[in-house]
Amino acid sequence: MSGENVAKSIDFPGATLTDVTSINSSGQIVGFYNNSSSVWAPHGFLLSDGQFTTIDYPGAQATYWGGITNDGEIIGSVVELNGTSHGELLHGGVFTSITVPGAVATSTNMKNGNRIVGDYTDSSSHDHGLLDVGGVFQTIDYPGSAFTFFSGVNSAGDLVGAYSATTDGAITQGFLWKNGQFTPITYPGSVAGGAIGINDQGDIVGRYTDTAGITHGFLLMGGAI
Repeated sequence: MSGENVAKSIDFPGATLTDVTSINSSGQIVGFYNNSSSVWAPHGFLLSDGQFTTIDYPGAQATYWGGITNDGEIIGSVVELNGTSHGELLHGGVFTSITVPGAVATSTNMKNGNRIVGDYTDSSSHDHGLLDVGGVFQTIDYPGSAFTFFSGVNSAGDLVGAYSATTDGAITQGFLWKNGQFTPITYPGSVAGGAIGINDQGDIVGRYTDTAGITHGFLLMGGAI
């Protein structure tokens, strides 16, 4: 039927797992894939004009791309062979590493304008929400949490993510951070969840887990799920 929305499966050739994380206004898609059912060693990829390209940080054991901007900047995280991890920005073929000073690990998930969001782990295994504005790092933690991470940011600087009361992040709940204030986002009846992305209209997408242990996606528009 004309005008009907059609879902299309995206699978990296030969991979056992493909995870798509972001798409820009040009239709370029990024994510990561794994090509073994027994060894976890994910590779980053770009899907552009129907062509897959593997893009790994040189020498890394794992590359995760989390976002791509309308300018073609790719943002994500890397795990080195020695087990250390850091954020990574790829633009014009040039890699730029992002590491919070003193952090055990740094992860970056999305970029919008000069804002990059993610999280970092300190020496006591406490995960903190990270906002990087033009290279200036800001720690933003959900009140009372032991684990906070940001996964989405729009052009207005509104952030979304998830938090947990425990350092292992076993059970998370979503939130919106807007004008310096946190607003929890919990799907009715869910036992866990998280907000993943936010657009310039303020629409939010995420996931939640129901009482049967099944994970679903959700869309929040105009304050209503």
